[in-house]
Amino acid sequence: MSSQIKKSAVIIALILICLSGLFETLWQLTPLPSYEKNATAYLADVRERAAYAYAAARTLNATISLLESVDTGIGLVSIQPGQVLEPINDMIEQFSDLVLIALASVGVQEILMAILGDISWTYLLPLALLPLLIAPWAGPFQTRLNRIGSIILITVIATRLLIPAIALGGHMITENYLKPDYKQAIADVETVREETNDAIGARSKVSQPIPPLTTTAQKNSVFSKTPDDAASSLLIPNWDTVKGLADSEKILALLNNIPSRIITLITIFTFETLALPILMVLLFFWLARIVLRTYP
Repeated sequence: MSSQIKKSAVIIALILICLSGLFETLWQLTPLPSYEKNATAYLADVRERAAYAYAAARTLNATISLLESVDTGIGLVSIQPGQVLEPINDMIEQFSDLVLIALASVGVQEILMAILGDISWTYLLPLALLPLLIAPWAGPFQTRLNRIGSIILITVIATRLLIPAIALGGHMITENYLKPDYKQAIADVETVREETNDAIGARSKVSQPIPPLTTTAQKNSVFSKTPDDAASSLLIPNWDTVKGLADSEKILALLNNIPSRIITLITIFTFETLALPILMVLLFFWLARIVLRTYP
């Protein structure tokens, strides 16, 4: 039996194993699926933390916007002392926009994990093996087909492993370096939110507390569960108190450390949902190029 027939027989056997679902079954017997579950749990944690931060920021943003709009002038003279809070409010709004981008990034990763988890080994891997199956019989095109097949094969394997690798890397870094800073920053933002609402004499028309920070497992859905009550409450302020507070330095004292905490949260979410995925993708491309150069 020639080497061409042997190589083709091995590849055909691999294709049949993939199409039959046996490869997926064998994959499930390895420790690797547990890492994928851990990656899914991490993405759920990031989603819930982002929803929590978004709710706190938007509530604080609404309160500051209320203070900005207060007019304490007399007659034709319009005085809005709360406008001094505009830079802080702008920062909070920009943070809210970033959190929406972070939530979108997490959602895309969850979609890709779900899709690739279903089709990688059963459909994409057999397609990647087809050029390698044809190559031994392609004559002068053998080298090119082997190259194409190798590229597709590495791409399929890398895309299946990439997102779990990103999530697990993010999980390790977050747990060891970022989680304490996140907890401190979000606790400070929440404290300021409550103190500011108390200072303006606000009461909630509808009770919708910000949900506790917990990790929610993924069930029957591509996306991890985002709490339904992550929206801010509708506040009804005491206007006399608001006018007095807007014309004083008390509100500035309350918001004194908010910029630094918002910057901390911006840095954490940017790293977890944007910078780290980009760095990991570049790393995988670099490793793939090394493999292709080593084994042409």
